[in-house]
Amino acid sequence: MKIILYFSTLIISLSMLACSPDKKIKNIKCNMIHKYGMSTGNDNEIFGLINCFAIDKNENLYVADGAFKTIKKFSTNGKYLKTFGAGEGEGPGEFESIQDMDVDSLGNLYIVDKILRRVTVLDSANNILFTFKLPFIPAQITVPQSFNAFITGFPFSYNGDMIYKYDLTSTNYDNPAKIFCARIKNKDSLTIEMAGNSGRLSKDNNGNIIFSFFFPYETRVFSLNGKLLKSFHRNVSFFRSPYFDSEKRYVIAPSGNRGVLFFPPNIIANLIYKANGEKTSAFFIDFFDYNNQFFLGTIDIKDIGIEKIRYIKTDAKGYVYIDILEPYPQILKYKMSVKN
Repeated sequence: MKIILYFSTLIISLSMLACSPDKKIKNIKCNMIHKYGMSTGNDNEIFGLINCFAIDKNENLYVADGAFKTIKKFSTNGKYLKTFGAGEGEGPGEFESIQDMDVDSLGNLYIVDKILRRVTVLDSANNILFTFKLPFIPAQITVPQSFNAFITGFPFSYNGDMIYKYDLTSTNYDNPAKIFCARIKNKDSLTIEMAGNSGRLSKDNNGNIIFSFFFPYETRVFSLNGKLLKSFHRNVSFFRSPYFDSEKRYVIAPSGNRGVLFFPPNIIANLIYKANGEKTSAFFIDFFDYNNQFFLGTIDIKDIGIEKIRYIKTDAKGYVYIDILEPYPQILKYKMSVKN
């Protein structure tokens, strides 16, 4: 039996019966269609340090620059459009450390400040709509529906369930409207939390929330009201639990999940890594059928000509955006085709 899945930027044709847990997808094509950021130019064209980025429904790119403490907006073809934020500081519209951000369907920008433990919401004209504090060190945010923000933090900084929903249409918007996504508990739970790695948040095109645990390997999908809809698991041979290095006196994470991606209409993917000591040695992308929840296969990112990935995201059409540091900070936009 053979299944063929088509969507705008990723095509996977696999034999379901032949798809083993170690199935490698071959015949990969990954065409870069644009670069954002330059090695020289004015401040609007250069990224000092890319903290995070987001893409809106029109494929405009928003890049949080850790050097300038602002967010730069670019059109789909790379033209600089606008700068958001007021720079470094603790005042309104200012930032100390932009950890993550997302943009809703109205063009409002939701910015998470790790140091200030604060969320700032700016409209498309750079006006402040909302600010509110968080009861943990924030890590990730996704906004599948306007004025409904879902936020997760670094696990060691709070207890209980992982995801906090904030309903900004409520008069009590600075308190969570819902808390959900139970933690995975096992003998290594404390060490995993102390490793300092958070899970990854994303969303599908139907407004559901997708959350991947850093470790162990599990991805969950929730509705807007926090109901668990489905989950994805895979046994990865090289996955090893974080451990405490008694000589260096800190926790080392030799493998884990670095990102979760949705490719419309029916593919979900995880970016996973393994390390040799403290140095990341390889990245892989796992693909799953989103509707039927079966594993399709995996690719090594070196097979698409990329050595290292810091952050990776997809937009509503399935284009892939990858943040790299060398030879200078930039974001690369790809159209990907994978066949087997």
